Amino acid sequence: MAKYVRSTIAHGRVTAINVERAKKLDGVHAVFTFEDVPENKFATAGHPMTLTEEHKDVKDRLLLTRNVRFMGDEIAIVLAENELVANAAIKLIQISYDAYQPLILPEDILEENARQIHEGSSNLC
Repeated sequence: MAKYVRSTIAHGRVTAINVERAKKLDGVHAVFTFEDVPENKFATAGHPMTLTEEHKDVKDRLLLTRNVRFMGDEIAIVLAENELVANAAIKLIQISYDAYQPLILPEDILEENARQIHEGSSNLC
């Protein structure tokens, strides 16, 4: 059984994560965080694959991330013998965040110094 550990904030950055207590729980096979997996970006928009560059979806997602862009973003994953153990392990993981003000209103998004939601790109589609 695999279960994601999801962010509890809408926008920010993970400053610290401690998974040691979760790893020691009986029935937990492994715990992985954004520090353990390669940063291979992929697209998630769901459009059909294409060979035409201008029609390709932007590769802006990671399997696990330190940079939180929405409530529930995936920052770690627990592999356990069953869902009960996985849920218990998730509760043992300690996470600290640097929370940012979410960009909700168009005026906030269009501000000259607005934080980039998708690193390296404009906040506009």
